[in-house]
Amino acid sequence: MPRLRAVVLDRTPNGHLNYILWADVPLARRGFYASTGVSAWRGALASDQAAIQSGAVAEAVRQVNVFSTTQAPEIRAQVEADWTAFQAAVDGANPWRFYGIAWDGITWSTSGVT
Repeated sequence: MPRLRAVVLDRTPNGHLNYILWADVPLARRGFYASTGVSAWRGALASDQAAIQSGAVAEAVRQVNVFSTTQAPEIRAQVEADWTAFQAAVDGANPWRFYGIAWDGITWSTSGVT
């Protein structure tokens, strides 16, 4: 489980808010999410970096347009909704469910990633 779910990075002069989202990755899919990179957030702890690199945590960098009249609760609600959708996408999308299934000429294996 990620230590945090969302972190605001900055706000650009043209009104964009940049932030990251961290989602928990199902155990069987962590190898596919593993990364040699580092978090976009410079404040990430060594344990956060290790979780991203091992594939236990997926990171997404996002941007949303924020008007000068937008209030903090609205921004928070939007980021929270985006995190919920991101976590659902990580949980629900499994392009590797047939990965590794093989045929030896007689029998098909029943492996795959759940």
